Amino acid sequence: SFDKRIKTILKIAKKLKELEINYKILILNSKKEKYEDTKEYDYLEFIKKPITLNEINDYLLKSNVFLDIQRKEQLGLTFRVFESLSFQKKLITTNDDIKNYDFYNSNNILVIDSKNPKIEKSFFKTPYQKVPEEILNKYTLNEWIKEIIKVTN
Repeated sequence: SFDKRIKTILKIAKKLKELEINYKILILNSKKEKYEDTKEYDYLEFIKKPITLNEINDYLLKSNVFLDIQRKEQLGLTFRVFESLSFQKKLITTNDDIKNYDFYNSNNILVIDSKNPKIEKSFFKTPYQKVPEEILNKYTLNEWIKEIIKVTN
């Protein structure tokens, strides 16, 4: 969505374009008309209404890398992280804390600074390295529910 993260997203889009990486970044913004004449927004695709879950899944399946830009007040992992694990796709994120999780692999997850994102083309050239099943299973809904029940007993 169009919010304070747009500056970071624009920097990333410009860098991807410079690296000649094929990308698609959709920004939900019902007020797009305010930005139509601004050249810098040419790096992004604006949509005026949310896309369907089926469309989201199609994009996720076709993608090799997901983008996760944390909101300032956000703590913990976003849904995008779990999608990347589930779909076995690489992730670019501004969440530095992700390095503390057992599934973290610098080959699969690129942590960037939101003010000065550094992205190397080599990140896109190496294949995704599978996360071991025993680690992945810890992040399923079933395991999360078991953990909650264990904590409340």
